[in-house]
Amino acid sequence: MTLTNLLLVLLGALVFGIYKSIENSIGNLPNRIHDKNMQKMKTQDERDLQVESYYRQISGEEIAKTFYEWTNLLTNMKDSLKELESPDGMKKLRDMQTRILMYGSSRTVKIYTLMMQHNYQLNENKNLSPEEQSYISKKTLVYFSAVIASLKEDFTGYKIDNDDILKTTITDYNTPENKSVFERASREIMQEIKKLEY
Repeated sequence: MTLTNLLLVLLGALVFGIYKSIENSIGNLPNRIHDKNMQKMKTQDERDLQVESYYRQISGEEIAKTFYEWTNLLTNMKDSLKELESPDGMKKLRDMQTRILMYGSSRTVKIYTLMMQHNYQLNENKNLSPEEQSYISKKTLVYFSAVIASLKEDFTGYKIDNDDILKTTITDYNTPENKSVFERASREIMQEIKKLEY
């Protein structure tokens, strides 16, 4: 083998080596980009889980307290309403509202917001017939039970039907006139909630 042939073989090997290096670099580029993107997503998911875990740990007691107070307000309504009429009672109600905004899930806050808007509109409209007043009062109770059901899910992870909550506190829920009104109000509220979901 001559020196020229040897140089050509070495040059060919060098060119082939460079070619394979470039081919491997470029050929693996999509896999490396994919791996990098997957690592970013994994890191973000891990971060989100850590934040959620921290949030749940810190706010767990507050969610439990909020859930208890709202449930007690509905299940012990007569005494609770008397208590809320006092200056201390109004402060307690504002504290309960603040805790929903601070510790409730986005779903709970949305339901609570719908309930408050319903109450504001109710206070503005004074010219209601007795039937309309009755319906609006029952719808308010359904909103209330929807907030409690959502808090229950926030606190325990278990979903419960807000109508079941009402059935535990309203003795005449199953009378034909009441049942149909509560069911209508519940359907309307669930439709309103679905509109707000993203």
